[in-house]
Amino acid sequence: MEREEIADRINDWLARNRETLEIVDVDVRLSSDREFHCLTFVFFYRRK
Repeated sequence: MEREEIADRINDWLARNRETLEIVDVDVRLSSDREFHCLTFVFFYRRK
């Protein structure tokens, strides 16, 4: 997955599930080394 697509994919997922899921928290983590930066998005949700 390209970095440019991340926001679109997250927003699409949120839109598709807005009626059935409630996001209760989000955690964004960054790890990196000399060459790469890795982002991890963790969504905590509950079913409505």
